[in-house]
Amino acid sequence: MIDDPPPTLAEAALVARARAGDGAAITALYLRYAPMIYRYAYQRTGERTLAEDIQSEVFARMLEALPGYEERGRPFAAWLFRIAHARVIDSYRRQARYPAAVSPESLATPGPEALVEAADARAALYRAFARLTPLQRRVVWLHYHEHVPLSHIAVDLASSPDSVRAVHLRALRRMARVLAPMV
Repeated sequence: MIDDPPPTLAEAALVARARAGDGAAITALYLRYAPMIYRYAYQRTGERTLAEDIQSEVFARMLEALPGYEERGRPFAAWLFRIAHARVIDSYRRQARYPAAVSPESLATPGPEALVEAADARAALYRAFARLTPLQRRVVWLHYHEHVPLSHIAVDLASSPDSVRAVHLRALRRMARVLAPMV
């Protein structure tokens, strides 16, 4: 994985204000990061209510730990995502202790046709991905697989957010052209 982009001065100032107890700064941090934390939790749990609970737990933990937070050259978001990761793992442990009732349909394995279709779709996606330029592959991989926002990718690439968005859009269009005959 790539190094995290350095925190911006605006973010560092906002975090410093939040550490000092500034309610507006805490609200701004929540509004900035809550959607990303929710998406992270939802992608890992697949359950809206559980993702909302994890999101709430992350920000409750943030409020508890914020006075002792030290930047250490990493973005504030990295710290929040570490908390989110721990909460997701906790949710897995809780589910293992108290498993939900499982329907027989959910235990059914997909048939051979579904497995072949999934393998074909995966192979087509890999072929389309391989047709991208190295820069396009990096942007697409970081954005969709590592869940890195385009603005952070721009910092990592020492490029403007607009140029990274353009690379991203060209990559998606190229992949769509490659995949279009299959649809």
